[in-house]
Amino acid sequence: LTQKMSVFDPAAPNDLRGDTVEDYHGTKVADPYRWLEDPDGADTVKWVEAQNKITDAYLSTLDTRDFLKEKLTAKYNYAKTGCSFKRGKGDLARYYYYKNDGLQNQYVLMSQATLDATPTVFFDPNLLAADGTKSTGATAFSKCGGYWAHGVSASGSDWQTVFIRDVKTGENTTDKVEWVKFSGISWLHDSSGFFYSRYPEPKGLSSEKDDVEGDDVKRGSETESNLNMAVYYHKLGSPQAEDVRGFAMP
Repeated sequence: LTQKMSVFDPAAPNDLRGDTVEDYHGTKVADPYRWLEDPDGADTVKWVEAQNKITDAYLSTLDTRDFLKEKLTAKYNYAKTGCSFKRGKGDLARYYYYKNDGLQNQYVLMSQATLDATPTVFFDPNLLAADGTKSTGATAFSKCGGYWAHGVSASGSDWQTVFIRDVKTGENTTDKVEWVKFSGISWLHDSSGFFYSRYPEPKGLSSEKDDVEGDDVKRGSETESNLNMAVYYHKLGSPQAEDVRGFAMP
């Protein structure tokens, strides 16, 4: 197994080939692009930039590109509203529904105290990132309706960071649950906490922190396998380090 590299040429990005060869039971198989398996490698970044430049240069020559974009945008630009649902009890009872004004990147969660009340914005994920690439994943209202757990993911990643919103104040609590993936959120009946599933933190993840809710914009770019998912219980107001593991295999 070798990994000798030629010199990267932006004008011909596919010409950068390694000399990697695997021997499978006597059969030698060349893998000249093994270096692309490192998404954060310097040559990988250059390769992606060069490919985008070459592709954009070709697409810009298509005289129907702007026409199609204009037509498709006009077709999709209409107000969209989801079905309403009721959550909470007593003075915490609310009606909720999702809506999109037309071209918003993410649907906005609206709230109203009664069916006749004026709807207000309860949560707008479009404010999480300037380019609109952060979205909500798993969500669940507590049984009493006083809290809303919502996972936030960046750039289409399956990783979610779960936050808790206080329905009365409209502000998030200090709770923050990370490394959640492929998970639901199940509240206890007294709304004191919830169960969720998570993986151990990937060791090979290249971190790139931002200041917007959702935390790490590089999550999902790692190439290592996720193993040993476990079910945890999180008590409101406590740090994630104190979460109790309730079930795991093995």
